[in-house]
Amino acid sequence: MLNWLIIILAIVFAFNGLWQIRMTLIYMGVLHSNVIGQISSTGSLIHTSLRSALPSLACSAILLFIDWPKFVTYVVGAFALREITDIFIVLLGIGNYQITRGNPKLRLHHIKVQFIVVAIYLIVIAISAQYLGY
Repeated sequence: MLNWLIIILAIVFAFNGLWQIRMTLIYMGVLHSNVIGQISSTGSLIHTSLRSALPSLACSAILLFIDWPKFVTYVVGAFALREITDIFIVLLGIGNYQITRGNPKLRLHHIKVQFIVVAIYLIVIAISAQYLGY
């Protein structure tokens, strides 16, 4: 891949990640936004913005430090880590999963779904590592 394209993509990923962190701080009430004003967040907005920010920042670093074919394996790994952290978020019942606090069956369902998603990501990582490198 061309070096200038890699740098541009890394900058775009970094700006997206930083923008989402800024939105997280706005949703938490740490920063004030003239556009949306002061809002009281229930946690789902914070969860969504952090869920978007962390893989973007990870992909930005991966783009700058990993060669192209191996890049795919590491990007899939970054998204797998996001899903693994979602397992803990489901267990704690915070963010988008606040609804699962009072319903053990629903919580168990979400945990099963998250484990299936993590298993699929791990399979894709194994295939990518086998054929593209790590």
